[in-house]
Amino acid sequence: MYLRMFGLTPALAAAMIGMYVVMGIVEWFLPAEKGHSWAGRFRNFTYTLIYLGVGTLLLNQLLRVLPNLQKYVQQHDYPILIAVIYLVVFDFFYYWYHRAQHRWSLLWRIHELHHSDTELNITTSLRTHWLEKPVQQCLVMLPTVLVVGVDIAALYWTAIIGQLWEMATHANVRWHLPRMADVVCNPGVHRVHHSRLKEHHHCNFAQFLTVYDMIFGTYIAPDRKVLPPTGTDTVASDYSVIGNMFRPFLPRRSAGGEGEPVPSVVTARAGRGRRRKKKRRKSPTR
Repeated sequence: MYLRMFGLTPALAAAMIGMYVVMGIVEWFLPAEKGHSWAGRFRNFTYTLIYLGVGTLLLNQLLRVLPNLQKYVQQHDYPILIAVIYLVVFDFFYYWYHRAQHRWSLLWRIHELHHSDTELNITTSLRTHWLEKPVQQCLVMLPTVLVVGVDIAALYWTAIIGQLWEMATHANVRWHLPRMADVVCNPGVHRVHHSRLKEHHHCNFAQFLTVYDMIFGTYIAPDRKVLPPTGTDTVASDYSVIGNMFRPFLPRRSAGGEGEPVPSVVTARAGRGRRRKKKRRKSPTR
């Protein structure tokens, strides 16, 4: 039952493949940023397969120890409406989980793989560490189900709509929704979240509803004339796949990648504090 609720179904797999094809063609002819390599896309597909395979296997084992949710199963006449409710509640939990990923070093070391891509496109959407799947499903999707209830049909629609929208928000296209930009996430809004510019750190965390960012003060509107660079200062975009799979478990200074593996988005304030302390130590004692 749990894998039917949280796993990869044939319908979802077919929808994802179709989305890759359609948006891939759009990106090819109407790219927002030119020069994306096939090597980068194939690398992201490799991460996707590992994420879906290993992540789902681990999720299956974790969900075995959870209480049986069979008694919460409901059936509604309008599963699409319930799916929308799922997405609204899911995005609330996801917003705070996502903020925690950018604040807490332990979670960031899992999440930084997703942000390290310097060629943001639809394949980036599932360029994700395999630990993300069980952690996110247990900390975000499970609370959502407990709040809304269990409707299998609605969960199917939630998975399809949510995954396709997540893929679309990572697309390498100039897709702006001027009247809706303050309500729903889109590629322009989400690219700001992936920006490596300091003024864009800690913003646009919601996956579907930017109103959460507006309410909690983390929303930054995209500039139509500017495409901010993406990636991180901590992991090279083409760092080895095997290295990235084990990187969260390695000591910081031996984790490899590019530069100091402590992300600036997590430690910017702490770093300033350390620099001030160093200056005080260097000052002559009275």
